[in-house]
Amino acid sequence: MARFGPYDTQWLTQARFEPTAARRRALAAGLLTFALLAALAFSMAGRGSEQAALAARLAEAERAAASLDAELERTRAELALERATRQELQRQADGLGARVAELSQQMEFLASRRTVARND
Repeated sequence: MARFGPYDTQWLTQARFEPTAARRRALAAGLLTFALLAALAFSMAGRGSEQAALAARLAEAERAAASLDAELERTRAELALERATRQELQRQADGLGARVAELSQQMEFLASRRTVARND
């Protein structure tokens, strides 16, 4: 066991165990740290409900996005069907236009034969 010398025992009897400026600052720093940690804990507890609300909003946004994706696919299918219908109608119109041109040429030919036959 270590023996205390006369200086050690004198220090214990003469030491001041009352708060000094350094101890007050250390105590104030400790209290400030405790207050900040308590405020942080309180803030984090409040954020739990905020996170739950954000999670609910995120789930709602994901449902809305899925609904919009489905509507987009439906609209794309309708557009593809409309384009195919339009191409088919254009093909039919081109065919009818060619038939009209052919019939017009035949009518002109027949009209020209009539005028030649009348002149004879």
